[in-house]
Amino acid sequence: MTLFFHLKAQTEQMFRETAMKKYGYSKGALKSALEEAIEDWLRKHDAHPVEEKENANPNEKNKKNENNPEKQQNTKEK
Repeated sequence: MTLFFHLKAQTEQMFRETAMKKYGYSKGALKSALEEAIEDWLRKHDAHPVEEKENANPNEKNKKNENNPEKQQNTKEK
């Protein structure tokens, strides 16, 4: 997923510097810091992050079960 937003210049600079100090000066440092910040914000507001693999597309889970007889049986029993 891609998000676009604007930050105050000072906030962006402080975020970048802090992210680089914590995660290093490599690709992915900002992404890791931003994910951590969003997850912390969600916890603070009693939200529960969605597990991407589990809930991304409920139809995908059903399609996988259609091709796996063991999963079909377990699904029917529930």
